[in-house]
Amino acid sequence: MKLKIKLLFLLTVLILAVNANANEKNQFQAAIFDEGNITTDSTYELCTSFTPDGKRVYFCKTKRYESSPFTIYYADLLEDGKWSEPKLVPFSGRYSDVDPFVAPDGSKLYFVSQRPDTVDNDIPKHDFDIWVVDLLEDGWGEPQKLGQIINNKSNQFYPTVSRSGTLYFSSMNEGTFGVHDIYCSYLINGEYTEPVNLGAKINTSDNDYEPFIDPDERYLIFCRNDDLYISFNDNGVWTEARSLGPKVNTVVKEGKPYVSTDGKYLYFTSTINGRGDIFRILMSELGIEAELSRLNSRSSADQ
Repeated sequence: MKLKIKLLFLLTVLILAVNANANEKNQFQAAIFDEGNITTDSTYELCTSFTPDGKRVYFCKTKRYESSPFTIYYADLLEDGKWSEPKLVPFSGRYSDVDPFVAPDGSKLYFVSQRPDTVDNDIPKHDFDIWVVDLLEDGWGEPQKLGQIINNKSNQFYPTVSRSGTLYFSSMNEGTFGVHDIYCSYLINGEYTEPVNLGAKINTSDNDYEPFIDPDERYLIFCRNDDLYISFNDNGVWTEARSLGPKVNTVVKEGKPYVSTDGKYLYFTSTINGRGDIFRILMSELGIEAELSRLNSRSSADQ
């Protein structure tokens, strides 16, 4: 009798778990990006970033997120509206490279890497630093490491850049609120300033990381404890961050946010299918434009 009760209890728990998972997937409204070509079922794909014309996309692949090296790929938009077969960028593949981001003017590609600081050293670093490479008409320049004011002894991840040149990234610097915090560094006379912690509206005692900054710095989308959050710039002050909700967030990992250059789609990576896949969802589905309009109207009224 006791055995039957235990079996019935376990069956009930299993049914509830299956129903919860099904309900979660019903709320999740994002679609896989370029399934079978860019997003596949054989590798973990993440970190999208487009050139300003939207005709080239950069992204990353890895076999296993926690233990395998990352590599940076690109694909081009063809005349028939399909994406070309992805190719490895020529400067990636030897060391672990991840988090590519194309500057709003299309002149540079930022990324993080464990590559050594000098060419005469072949040993990968233990931490990740931010690097940048020029995007040329006929290819790519040579990767250059950002200076020590940005790259310290901690990990630096997920660089994104505003139209004014301000660099946003996450780091494990001393004095953080939590595991990672989000910082920004201003570009003044061609030099980056000492990074500034974005403060308690963004950074908490939890894990806050992987920031995407709107080119005009109207909002910041980032990852907090494997969910996507957003904060708005209200006359120079960041609002309390809020979750983007069940249309994109699940009980598994979501991260690596990026908004298309036309502002139409939010791209991100989710493990809802048991692996890392790139998804996208219309920004209009998330109520972001409505909040921007409200803040803009209030700002105009105050002037």
